[in-house]
Amino acid sequence: MTKIISDQFKEISAGVLKNLTDTVLFMLAFGIGMSTTGRSVRGVHQAAQWAEGLNVDSIRRALDQLKSKGWIKRDLHVTREGQKRLATFIPEPRKYPKRWSGIWYLISFDIPERLSWKRTNLRASLRRMGFGMLHESLWITPYNFLGDAQEHCKAERLAEYVLPATSKEVGTRASKELANRVWKLEELNRKYAKWINACNEGSADLEQEFELIFSYSALLRRDPFLPKPLLPSPWYGERAHALFVKRVRLEDDR
Repeated sequence: MTKIISDQFKEISAGVLKNLTDTVLFMLAFGIGMSTTGRSVRGVHQAAQWAEGLNVDSIRRALDQLKSKGWIKRDLHVTREGQKRLATFIPEPRKYPKRWSGIWYLISFDIPERLSWKRTNLRASLRRMGFGMLHESLWITPYNFLGDAQEHCKAERLAEYVLPATSKEVGTRASKELANRVWKLEELNRKYAKWINACNEGSADLEQEFELIFSYSALLRRDPFLPKPLLPSPWYGERAHALFVKRVRLEDDR
């Protein structure tokens, strides 16, 4: 990748934005710096002067690419297709269900060492589906993702080594303790609270604004969005999501 963005910016974005095109799309979508500089090539450049390698010509090329991909309109507003692209590095927060059936869905497995690479892939797939690791070979979730897991195992010819199961709750307190152990919810809750405090400290410069957005994105990626009965109380995730939407709302397609 061409070194367009400064090391400092890449550290803030946690490697999520891979190139200048994504960076410009990100700035236009969140309106970063646009309130004072306006929506123009020069305005985007002025808003991003703190990042290395950004000049008017490179930004103009990025804007041309965004238009050709259909991610922005001629007036530089982001289209629905552009927002789909944004969703690949800024995940959409989900709702925390108010109720829970009390059923845990489990996947346990005993895969031979000769298939260790498939075992590694299975763990990664279970994590993407929403399972949490209780033990290296025992993964759980309060949501019924067993069908997805079984489909993956069938496709990878692992079904004979994998056992799906269900288990009833062993009491609300015990289930909350289990959820906290698997997903480290109390630690995540503290980080949400810290993020809220950072947002409430007052106006932020462009660099701080980027950092707030990407730190929020990192929290979303860690959040399993469990039912409320399994969450610590008070849970700061919902408050953080509401504050984020109020602070930097993605623009509607125009």
